[in-house]
Amino acid sequence: MKRGLVEAAGEQQGIYETRLDRLRTSLRAAGVSVALIYGDVYRSDDIAYLTNLCIYWNEGVIAVPVDGVPALLAKLSKRVHPWMERTSILTDLRASQKLPALIGDYLRANGSGTVAFVDSTWWPAQLVDDIVAAAPDHDFIDLCDAVRRERMVPDELDRSDLERAGALVALGLSAAAAAEGEPTARIAALELAARGGGARDVLASCFETSSGVQIDCTVQYANVWARGARVLGGGSELRAGAEAAADRLSAGTTVADLSAVVAAEASVAVIRHTDLATGGDLRQFAGGVEPLAEGQVVTLTVSSGGVAVADTFVIGGDHAEPITQTTAEVSA
Repeated sequence: MKRGLVEAAGEQQGIYETRLDRLRTSLRAAGVSVALIYGDVYRSDDIAYLTNLCIYWNEGVIAVPVDGVPALLAKLSKRVHPWMERTSILTDLRASQKLPALIGDYLRANGSGTVAFVDSTWWPAQLVDDIVAAAPDHDFIDLCDAVRRERMVPDELDRSDLERAGALVALGLSAAAAAEGEPTARIAALELAARGGGARDVLASCFETSSGVQIDCTVQYANVWARGARVLGGGSELRAGAEAAADRLSAGTTVADLSAVVAAEASVAVIRHTDLATGGDLRQFAGGVEPLAEGQVVTLTVSSGGVAVADTFVIGGDHAEPITQTTAEVSA
């Protein structure tokens, strides 16, 4: 399913080259000769951001030298290389079931210099150790958020795709709300609507609570994600709190500011769009002290008693624009 929805970089190739150049600038400033970026089916958005490559199974590493083209070093079978070359900007693809040895060979051929693991704490620890052992003549450092930092304020391509992802979330939530029957029927309606609209992936849940029916929808469109959640048949106080928090949402706002305008028993969470693929479990927003920045895209969630209301917003200087609400919801 995912593979069939991946479109070639095509006319957008220049945007990916610009993104790679920004990363190379950061590498030079850090004294790094090549960066290694890990990806698997659970977390590969950094790789997709740089290359338009979709890792829909297995795992791989993108090596980005400060001079030269990026290379895919992966366990993926060579039989998928033609598809990867058609859909990504990559021209150097190498495969081996012995991934550390493959990466070690690449590093030796690339010459001496410092190698950076991008976000090494989120790599499989054994793979990191094996790569270091496979390239004993190289120095290794960690570059935290070297790619994700550039993704936090989306560029023109990601912003456009985020708008579409948000529209698909709204479409899915509306379809689920209109469906009748058990929660499974609502999920089926949500998935049909979102996937029929071009969603590459859909993470959905629906269950009955004492407050009403909880529906949660996270959609991937192209290489970005958006999320929304609703409580059907109840949750009016929760919705009021979410609306009050959304009214305060703007550049410079912290989660502490938002928490001050909701009921005491409710909790507020803010997750950047860069972390929605994994439910935010890899990066928690330091919202008590860290302010939002203009141009960022975040999901605001207000929850209480096991139910939640959530929407994804584009942060502006003095307000935030929702991208996951229907026209009726926005005008209500």
